Amino acid sequence: MIIFLSEKLNFTAISHLAPVGYMLILAGYVIRVENIYNGYDVYYKFLAFTAFMYVVSIPIWDTSRKITKLLKQVLIIVSACLVAFLPWFNIHSKEIYTADKMFNTATSYELRTLAEEFKQSTDEDTIFFGDPMNAQTAYFRLYSERNSVVAFKNMPFTDDGLIEWVQRLTDFGAIQMNDDGYFQSNEYIFTNQSIKNKISFCQQYDAEYLLANVNEEMLNEYLDAGFTVYNNKGTWYLLNVPQ
Repeated sequence: MIIFLSEKLNFTAISHLAPVGYMLILAGYVIRVENIYNGYDVYYKFLAFTAFMYVVSIPIWDTSRKITKLLKQVLIIVSACLVAFLPWFNIHSKEIYTADKMFNTATSYELRTLAEEFKQSTDEDTIFFGDPMNAQTAYFRLYSERNSVVAFKNMPFTDDGLIEWVQRLTDFGAIQMNDDGYFQSNEYIFTNQSIKNKISFCQQYDAEYLLANVNEEMLNEYLDAGFTVYNNKGTWYLLNVPQ
């Protein structure tokens, strides 16, 4: 069917459809990668890649005299297969994990492994705290099946639960009411908040562990403040909160 269409359709027109396939691959990858921490970074790099493929694909398809008919058919079939199957590859496989590292992003593979080990080594009533504005905290909660103090993504649907959710986000400084009476979020509060305040917040809500994605310099600051390393995968750390 694909070969039949390739024979009937104008290849110059197809050249403008090829980038649509790359866009579908991009959309599927971004959705499956579940990488919100640096999600925009991943998105824009893939968007740049898509734009590049658009520029490159047009002259390739238009040079009909230089490319054989058979080769064009092969390229169409390969593109169709990529569109159909690439977005559904197992994003947690080591191959995809290696590909993620090419873009220097925090990987869901590391986070999920850390969460699964946390689940195996802790009790069901264990409480942790992570960046409330980072969706990875919600994913860690999902994979570990352990309670988080609060996460923006985990909004409750009961009146009492919603009030408590707002109160906890406000206590940490993740949201605040502006002059117009609307709540305004602070996406970088976890990074900007002092370690001392993080300790106080964890102690206030009985969180024994802090989830953080940190480099070596920031890790040393946590250790100097009394935290100890419970477990880590890559740059993702679970730290024991000082009591």
